[in-house]
This record gives sequence, structure tokens and C-alpha cells, in this order.
Amino acid sequence: MEQENDVQLIRRILAGDDTAFSTLVHRYQKGIHALVWRKVDDFHIAEEITQDAFLNAYKNLSTLKEPSQFAGWLYVIANRLCINWNQRNKSKMQSLASTPMEKIEHSSYNHYVLEQREKEATESRHHLVKTLLEKLPESERTVITLYYLSGMKSKDIGKFLGVSVHTVTSRLQRARKRLAQEEELLVQEVLGGVHISTGLTQNIMRQVAEIRPIPPPTGKPLLPWMAFGTAAVMVLLLMLGISNQYLLRFQKPYSFEALSEPTIEIVDAPVVLAIDSKPAVRTQTGRDVALSENTGVSLRTSENVLAPNTQNNSFRSSTSQWAQASGPQVGHVSGIFATSAGTVYATTPTGIYRLSTDATMWTLINTSVPTGDFRMPMAEHDSTLYVVSRDEVFTSVDRGETWKGLGKRPKGDTISLIITNAAEITNNSQVDIVMYLALQDSGVFYSTDAGAQWHPLNNGLADKRISAVAVIKDTVFAGTNDGLYHLDSDTWKQVPVDVSGAIHSLAVMDNKLYVGTGPDVSALLKDVGQIADVGDLNLRSQAFRSNDLGKSWTEITPISKSPFLKPPTGMKILTAGQSLLIQDFELFRSRDGGQTWINLGFDVSPFILNNFQAVAVNENIYYKVDAFGIRQTTDSGESWHPFMNGIVGTGIGDLVAFDNKLYVYTGKDVVQSTNDGELWENIPVAPHEHTFGLIGKGHARINFPLHSKLAVAEGNFYVIVPETDNLRILTLSTVNNLLSPVPGIPVFDNETQSAESILSTPETLAKAGGFAVGSGTFYAEYKRELFRWRSGDLEWTSTELLDTSERLGDQLDTGFKLAVSGETVYVGKRAGNLFQSLDEGNSWKDVTSSLPLRFSRFNEIVFAGSTVYVATDTGVLTSQNGESWHVLTDSMDKRIVVDRFAVDGTTVYGAGDTGLYRLDTRGRWEQISPSVPDKVLSLVISNDRLYIATHQHGIFHRPFGEAHYNEFSQR
Repeated sequence: MEQENDVQLIRRILAGDDTAFSTLVHRYQKGIHALVWRKVDDFHIAEEITQDAFLNAYKNLSTLKEPSQFAGWLYVIANRLCINWNQRNKSKMQSLASTPMEKIEHSSYNHYVLEQREKEATESRHHLVKTLLEKLPESERTVITLYYLSGMKSKDIGKFLGVSVHTVTSRLQRARKRLAQEEELLVQEVLGGVHISTGLTQNIMRQVAEIRPIPPPTGKPLLPWMAFGTAAVMVLLLMLGISNQYLLRFQKPYSFEALSEPTIEIVDAPVVLAIDSKPAVRTQTGRDVALSENTGVSLRTSENVLAPNTQNNSFRSSTSQWAQASGPQVGHVSGIFATSAGTVYATTPTGIYRLSTDATMWTLINTSVPTGDFRMPMAEHDSTLYVVSRDEVFTSVDRGETWKGLGKRPKGDTISLIITNAAEITNNSQVDIVMYLALQDSGVFYSTDAGAQWHPLNNGLADKRISAVAVIKDTVFAGTNDGLYHLDSDTWKQVPVDVSGAIHSLAVMDNKLYVGTGPDVSALLKDVGQIADVGDLNLRSQAFRSNDLGKSWTEITPISKSPFLKPPTGMKILTAGQSLLIQDFELFRSRDGGQTWINLGFDVSPFILNNFQAVAVNENIYYKVDAFGIRQTTDSGESWHPFMNGIVGTGIGDLVAFDNKLYVYTGKDVVQSTNDGELWENIPVAPHEHTFGLIGKGHARINFPLHSKLAVAEGNFYVIVPETDNLRILTLSTVNNLLSPVPGIPVFDNETQSAESILSTPETLAKAGGFAVGSGTFYAEYKRELFRWRSGDLEWTSTELLDTSERLGDQLDTGFKLAVSGETVYVGKRAGNLFQSLDEGNSWKDVTSSLPLRFSRFNEIVFAGSTVYVATDTGVLTSQNGESWHVLTDSMDKRIVVDRFAVDGTTVYGAGDTGLYRLDTRGRWEQISPSVPDKVLSLVISNDRLYIATHQHGIFHRPFGEAHYNEFSQR
């Protein structure tokens, strides 16, 4: 009898036949247990999680959109249970890194094993095997675990992971090559000797008999065989006059914790995006419900509650095929806040994160609240959290897991949110709290009805720029670019501070008010790009303390002994317990309220002028935000280090793949990953080439200038580093993994650049433009002119190709679009002109007029073999000789716009706002994925995966095996 497939079994289960579920358990229990065991490192716990995974799947089976994807859906359920278990038991887990590698690599480790007692030997062998597996990349580790531990065949593994049999075979072969022969034999012996309990299936089915699957949600058909019932309900809804909006919602698939995935690739990533991702909104009706027992603030009758939804991201829907990498651990942080209990929260473009007391990494707790690159202050009142988003204020009573919108807020860039007891401020017994919202250029607003309505409170603050707010007892203070003010009834009155200038920060400790002052940054610029006469400005930064609500002041400015001229940043003050921390390009600490100070040295990542964001957990632990993420100190400011563990990295300037590794330029460093983008490490520069500015004391790496870029050409990896008067080109040595200048490469200088280019280029912005290498010849854009150099040349030679058509401005994606194959060179200028050279840039031909497509800009140009592909903002062009051109379309003759290419041999991939594509054998675009998570910055191929770097949401990846092409082409 032919074996029933998953779809047929699921039909029987939903019809009430539980015996069919027993078949599914037998079919997948070994694979699930193998993967769970690897993740939690405990055989018996793995059995419990495996059992829970099947029970969860059974209860929610009707929510699975694609029954044929049951295996992948089941894995994602198990993976989420593993993540939860690891978070709860992190402190109890023993790191495999404790096993010395010498023990593994020593040729006589079998002798060591045999000498131990039987129990100890077994445990030791298990640890040895697990450490051996840690040496493998994630994709290979997963395949070899399934192959040996669960006894699955390559075909079954491919089905389970959603990749081709060829991909599985390749990964097995690579894994075996990485392991020595005796190591592979040990892995095979240990994993092959592990057997799950024979009673596991019986235990699962015993509990299945006591529960029933959750029925499909009303009005949301899931399975094809329910079509008749769906039609009947649709007719009923139409008769009742339900609007089109609700009919559309009715037809969308229901998602159980975003676990339904048509394509599954196993990743240890904190976020896996799900189909039709939308904020999980729960609408409640009925009587008013209090926010908490303490606040006394009531919700309105109809409220929207944003669930944790950590599997969803509201920035882009329908991204089911993309898994998110966790790194690199650098990126924009829009807000940071510490509660009175010591819990720290951070908001980033990828969601809201929480760092519990004594935790070693951030946990993503919510992605439904709209986040981005705008500042998002938080506040706490009576155990209730508040956060300010771009258009609304949200509140949470469960430590940030779910959030309720309070209503629209006033427009403007937010500085701070303060929540106070109303009785202390207004003596109004009918109002519980008063909320104050400070906006940088729009003044201060207040609300007495929990954020439902906001009222301006700007009498006395006209034309003032707000920098900070604080409250002591019943007095509210506002720092501005024109001094300090306090609120008296409904009018702001200036508080005399013995200094002229702007207020940069306010802090409160023991009812004492601390004020940091400095120059008015806005006054430093009289006009865009023109610096004011600094002789007319007070550039001094000072710190003051008041013990009597601003009636009198004591200056507590720390004295710098540095011989260097400091930039005018302004004093930033932070309080914790009895300690003060001041940052003014240098860091100072005081334990006695500012009477004496300890100089902690220069801050290697200074706060950015008025964008001061820092919090204190206690007198020893502080967190601060800079341009590259969060930094932590655990020794009261003595030393700082990056602390982005667990936060999805978004700081990506460029992404390339080289030698089966990923490389990213983060805006300050070049980092590499050898495990599919989960862990990253900095790439050092050869010590004798440290001609860039060093980062801090004793650091052996450089701070790459802004707008550096990465490139891979002719089997080499390059970093193009722009400077004011030079363009450095570094290459990576695969021997010692160091970056150093290309041997013999000359220096750019003003004499190298043509007089025409110098006279016609008003800017000297240091930005890396076009770069390519072909047949050993380097092509590089320097100050908007294309040069070439070959090893042995004494200087760079101008190709006489200039681009002075428009100003660079602040565009990030600037420069020539350049592609080289042998002696053939194509260059796309910013204004939309395409040039071709067949003699290495000695002569040029403008081929724009022969192009069969109108466009305004180039996105990218690449070669695949001898064929050139040109991506523009209206479509993709291709040619073999530069004379006859063809516009690429899909099977429906529709032009596809792609932002970035990736080439695998002669196969071309493209990614744009409408999805991910590849060119089929007929030269037509075939859609692989219907969407991408965000604007694509880079598209690369590495280790059987396609990776994209996005504008704000980090790196995503997905497999690109042949199985996926067939899957999507059938839709």
C-alpha cells in the first residue's frame, strides 16, 4: 500500500482520526529530537521538548496554511521551544568551549576515552562530539546531525530542510572534509548509538487523546477541502453587509505565532519572519479596564493591544522565505531606558529589546510597536512602561511584552517623556497622572487623560529649542538653547544660572538638580555649510548643582588636564546612587556630588552633541548609545565595550561574500562571519600599516572612514578607504587574515587628478566611488574621475572619464557604476549615461543612445561570463557586445526592476522592491521570493544561501537550491 503523504494524514487528523497523527510522530520524531538535542545539549530534556513540539503542532494543526510544509512548521515550533528553554536555563548550561581543543585534536583521544570509567567515558565522548560539531558551519552541522543521529537519508533531509538532495550531499561532503577521519568515525559512532525512548510516541498519543485540535478561526479558511463551507460563510457575510475591508481580512490565513513557513532553513536566529506579517491587534469591547491597580488610568472602550509578535516585523509583509541573521552586532539604537528595578530596554529599527537583571544578552520582546531611526524615549510610572513612537505613545503593564496605543501625539522630534502624579503637580484629585512630552523644536505638551489628548504648554518657551526636561517634587524644569526654565502654573519662567549658553543635560539626585551647559550648537552654523565666527560664541562647557530648586547654584565643572583642544560638545551628566558621570569628550566621575572628580580619559565613542542617551543601572553599571550601538561599563566608567549581544545588527554599509565567509563594513570596522552571519569578528590591519587614527589605547585595528566600501574581484577581497587627499585600497591575506595595502600601489594626490576635474568639482567629500579589477588592472574613482593602475606602474593613470554632472550632497550610494571583464569596461555615470571601453579605458564610447530603455539612474552593473547586465531604475538591460541590447522581462513580459545583482557562475540573481528573482535558461526573470524584507543594499551568495543586506533591518538569508525554484514556479 502506498504510504500516505503529510497532506492526506493531516486531512484525516482534522476529520477526527488521531491514529493518523501517530504516523506523523513516527515519521518526524527522530529528526526533531536530533535537532532539539543539539540545541539544548541534554538528551532527556530534548525528549520532553520533542513531545511538547508535537503536542503544540497537534493542538494548532488547523492553523497551518500549507499542510505540505508540516515538517518545516514542526521544526520552527521545536526551535522556538528550544530558544525559550535556553533562555530560562542559560545560567545552568555548560559551554562546550570548556573542552580543550587539544583533547579533540590529539591523535590518542580514543585511548583517553577508554581509560575512563564507563559513565564518564560516555559523557566525555558526547562532549567531544559536540565540540567537534561546533567546528562546522551551521548548515553542515545540521545536515550531519540529521544524517547520523536521526538516521535520515539525504532525500528526507532535503525535504525536511527545504533544500535539494544535491545541496544536502554537498554539505555532508564538506563536513566530512573538515573532520579528520577518526573524528568522523567518532561522530558516526556516538550519534548513531543514540536512540530515543521507545515510549515517546505512546506518551504523545496518550496526551493527544485528552485534547482536541484548535478549530480554524471563524471566517479564516485554511485548507482547500473547506472551500464549500467558506463559500457559505462568505454569502452570509455579504447578506449582512460586511465591508470589503473585513472580507479581505476574512480571506487572509491565520498564523499561529508566525510558525507557518512554506520554506524552512534551520538557523539559530532570533527572528524568522512569517507570512503576511502584521501587528497582532486585539480589539476589546466592554467596560473600561484599568491599566494597573496602581495607576488608576482607564482605557477607552475600544483599544488596540499590540502583542509581543517577536516573529513578526511590521516593516514589510510577506517575507516568509527569509530568515534573519543576528549580526553584525552594530547598528542604530533609537532609545535606551532603565527601570527602577534595574531592567534595561532598548528600541531599534528591528523592535524593542529587554535586558533583565544579570542577563548576558538582550531579548527581543516586541516588534509590533512602530520603531525606526527616530528617537524613542521611554518612561516608567507605578510599574507601567511608556514609549514614544513616531506618531503615538504606547503603554505596557507586562514588562514590554504587549503594548496599548494611547492615541496620536503632537508632531515633532521627541526629547523626553515624563510621567508624574497629578496631585503633586495640579492638586486635582480627579486626575491620576500628568504626562509631559518634550519636543525639540515644538515645545512641551501635557496630557491629563492618559495620552488621549495633548495640550501645548509653551507660554514662555516661544522659539526655544528643548534639549532636556526633569522633575523634582512638584517642579518641572526644561533645558533649552537659551537657558533653564521652570514651570510656574502654566507659564515657563527662566531660572538664573551663572553662565550664558545652552543647556545640554539635566539630572536629578536626592532632590538636587544638576545642569550641564555648553555652546549652542545651532548657533555654530549661521547657514548650511557655513561655520559662524567662533570668536562671538561661548564655547566653554560647565556643570552646576542646585540644592534648592534653582534658587542658588554651585559650579562643579571638572578640570581637564588634557593638552589637546577639545571640540565644543557640551556637558552631559548622568546620576546613579551617589555617583555622577560627566561626558565632555573626556569622561569624569564623582562620588561626592561633584566636589571632587576622577578623570577617566578620552571617550573613544563620544555622545553626539545633543543626542545624549545613557542610563545607569547602579553606581557601577552604565549603558550609553553612540553611532554604532550600545556600549556598557561595569566598572563605573573606567572601561567601555560594545554590548549588542542578542540585538539584530543593522549597521551595514556593505556586504560581500569571499572564501565561504561573509564580510561587512559597519561604518567604522570591517568584520567577518564564518557561521552564516550569526557571530562576527573584526578584521585587523597589518600592524606596520597603521597610518589611520588608532581607536583608543592599544587597539590593533583602525577606524575606517565613513563611506568605505568592500569589493571582491578576481579571487581577492578589497577594502576601498576614502580619505580627504587619498584613496587607500587594502587587500585581505588569506594566510594571516590581515588587511594591508595592495603591494606597490601608489598614492593618489592632487597632481594625479586632472585640472579639469579639480576646477569643476566643488566638493572634496571623501566617498568611495566605482571600483573594479579586470585582468590585473585596477579601476578606481577618485574625486569623480576614473583612474587605472597595473602592478609595476609608478602612478595612477587617468582614463579621462569625468563625472561633474551633479553635486554628491549627502547621498550614500554615490559614484560610477563600474563593471570590468578582460579589457572591456562599462561605466554608468550618475546622470544616466553609459560608457563602454574595449581597450582598458584608453578610449570611450557613449552607448546611451543605443539603449532600448529610458531611465534616470543606474542601480548596478555586472558581468556574468561575457554578458553584461545593467540594472536601472526602470528595468534591466543586457548585451553581449554593447551594440545590441535587450530588456529583460518575466514570463508575462513585465519589466523587473532590481537594485542589486548576485552572480553564481553564469546564473544571475536580482533583488528589488518586488522580490527576489533569477534568470532562467530562456533569459526571463523567474520569481523566487515574492518580497524582500527591506530596501536591498547588497545581494550575495555564500554556502548555498542567498544573503541580502537591508537598509535598516540587518541581514537576511534563504536557501537557493533547485527545490525552491520548482516550488515557486508551481505557484
